[in-house]
Amino acid sequence: MQRRAAAIGVTLAGAAALFAISAPPAAAGPAQRGASTPVVVGFFAPRPLAQGSTVSIGMLPPQARSLVGGTPAARAGYDADVPSGYRLRGGDRISDYRYISGPVYAMEVSCGDGGCTVVEQVQLRFEQRLRGGHRWELRLQSGSWSGPPQFFADYAYDCGVNLKDQTDKTCSAWRADGADGAASGPVGDLTSVSFSMGAFPVTKYPMVRLDVEFADGTRAIGDDGDFGEKFRGWDVCMRQGSPETLCAATSARD
Repeated sequence: MQRRAAAIGVTLAGAAALFAISAPPAAAGPAQRGASTPVVVGFFAPRPLAQGSTVSIGMLPPQARSLVGGTPAARAGYDADVPSGYRLRGGDRISDYRYISGPVYAMEVSCGDGGCTVVEQVQLRFEQRLRGGHRWELRLQSGSWSGPPQFFADYAYDCGVNLKDQTDKTCSAWRADGADGAASGPVGDLTSVSFSMGAFPVTKYPMVRLDVEFADGTRAIGDDGDFGEKFRGWDVCMRQGSPETLCAATSARD
């Protein structure tokens, strides 16, 4: 499926406010008054909404309201050697060798005078498994949750180094120790990929950006303002002469 011109997308920061559907609508703002053409908005949220339900535009966070009004917020600069915007998306450390994120929902809504109505939702999940030999297996899941079943999802991978009291680096930018570099590909119902994390005894973590294009070509914007939501894996403790394991605790973001 080829990508088409994307409609406006937006991050849903403070998603809990959006999900309070029973709350009274906010007073109409500039984006609501006189609106004649619906604006399609794509974003990510930690839980879904009922298909076809409507929420007030005024209940969206400021960035969302500005995008609905046609004035996208400026995005931060990007440095390919420095992890940026990757976060632990809930979930649990199942064992010394396995972590599963919480579900994340790519959500498309159509916003007009009457509020924002749910058009389509896609559920995403990230799983990290250690396989020995300085390798991790990443299981990436995407599936239709509501609305049109057609969508396209893909991933972009990289490896991060958790440097104490320093800015984190990507593994390839930090040093050459056998770690695989950046990679990308399509994501189906369940896609499994395996990468070398390198051999140097330091704390590392996988990073995956999951990008979703809905049936009408709209793409969802992550909470860093770019297309796709960024998942951070659990920190992996690599020790000289010992098998690597998931650390007892992890940083929640880069």
